[in-house]
Amino acid sequence: MLAVVEEICVHGCWLVVLVRCRATGRLMAYCDGCLSCWTTPGDFRSATWSDPVRECPAGVELPTAEEVAQSIWSDLVREYMPEDESWNADAFNDWLARERERRTREPLRAGPGPRPHPFRRLAARFFPRFGGEGASMRKDVGPGRSREEAGEDAEKHG
Repeated sequence: MLAVVEEICVHGCWLVVLVRCRATGRLMAYCDGCLSCWTTPGDFRSATWSDPVRECPAGVELPTAEEVAQSIWSDLVREYMPEDESWNADAFNDWLARERERRTREPLRAGPGPRPHPFRRLAARFFPRFGGEGASMRKDVGPGRSREEAGEDAEKHG
């Protein structure tokens, strides 16, 4: 059974369900839509998400109702649903294995810090002013205009 914490994830995806990490036995909330996880109810409430590949390197299992009732998540569970083809632990573990393999082949990005929001790349594509390389929140710098061009225009009109 799936322990549903939220019907719509904080990113606007789909169900957020509880899973148990095989390596640690710790319960965490997980959204299959944006591939985000939350390790504590406080993280979930504050939308501080984590990377499931880092949190559960050995995969996940579905917790039993008894485990959920004894966990820190018990107050947040809204309902229990049967596991179906749209979401099951085996499919998630297959994805985890593929993602771990992909990350070992590709070099890590330089610099510390959290991973970017899953939709940042999409936002940068459709709203280049707010994302991507060289992005600026300034109104005078927009698509097709460099910072230098905007600076020259500001000097001319300024």
